[in-house]
Amino acid sequence: MVCAVIYRHPNGILDEFTDYLYAAIDKISNESKLCSLYDDYNLNLLNFESHNPTATPNHYGKHFITGFTAQHIDYRDDYIGLSILAPYDTNVTIFGTLSSKPWNYTVHIKEGESYEYKLPISLRMEKSKYRQNGIEILSTRDISVICLNQQGYRQAADGYLALPTNTLGVVYVAASYQPYSSSYRANIAVISAHNNNTVIVLPNKNAVIYYRGLWYDDSTSLLYITLVLEKLEALYISGSSDLSGTIVIASKPVTVISGVDYARILGSSDFLEAFLLPVSSWGYEYILTTVGAMDKNQGDIFRIFAYENNT
Repeated sequence: MVCAVIYRHPNGILDEFTDYLYAAIDKISNESKLCSLYDDYNLNLLNFESHNPTATPNHYGKHFITGFTAQHIDYRDDYIGLSILAPYDTNVTIFGTLSSKPWNYTVHIKEGESYEYKLPISLRMEKSKYRQNGIEILSTRDISVICLNQQGYRQAADGYLALPTNTLGVVYVAASYQPYSSSYRANIAVISAHNNNTVIVLPNKNAVIYYRGLWYDDSTSLLYITLVLEKLEALYISGSSDLSGTIVIASKPVTVISGVDYARILGSSDFLEAFLLPVSSWGYEYILTTVGAMDKNQGDIFRIFAYENNT
């Protein structure tokens, strides 16, 4: 069991929402259990299953749920794709949804080889839709998967190492960045690995969010977002602000991908995208390295996130 602390949201969680959250967790999840009582706007302790096997999880696996967040503008030469490394002979099948219809592709990869596959660009998510679809990858033997998301015209691109479903969790904290201007978006995609999965998103206190055709900020009444997802469905949220610190809670394991379609960091602008670790996989010690391309006169930027108070 992994113990996760949920603190009062910076906006101030109302009693009505707190009651709803507990009722939802109690009703829809056999994998979440309340282990202490609500303490009047203070903190509440919830136990969440880690969903990890007895073996130490790593980036190799047979089952992956992933996706690609939206670029600022779509161009004809845009690219999304997978790079799959197979330590053993294996058959890999990729599943998705094209034009509201199921789609799949199967390939055999030989031992020790890597395979690059260009996906249909329509599998990339759109920033204007709040309910979208992810991508599922199944393999007969362990593989590792890297995802690349590129806008051809500007050559704005980023990639990430996907993690298998045995590493997924039910509580996440978004790591994001401030978009370059109000014309650009920070994005969060929450992709369900199971059917009948209730997802609750608590935006950070300064979030400016676009959701279901409307804009919300700290002057509006949007305290949280909730949606029930089926397997491979995705809750997609975009905003014109830094969405770092936004909390995602699900009744069953989910994949969370965070991105910014155009961010400016120390004078350089680009697309950002990352596959997030659940809070249950966070730790206390990290080995960091510098970024070779950065201007050493300015130094590197490291962003550190804490889930619990007094860290």
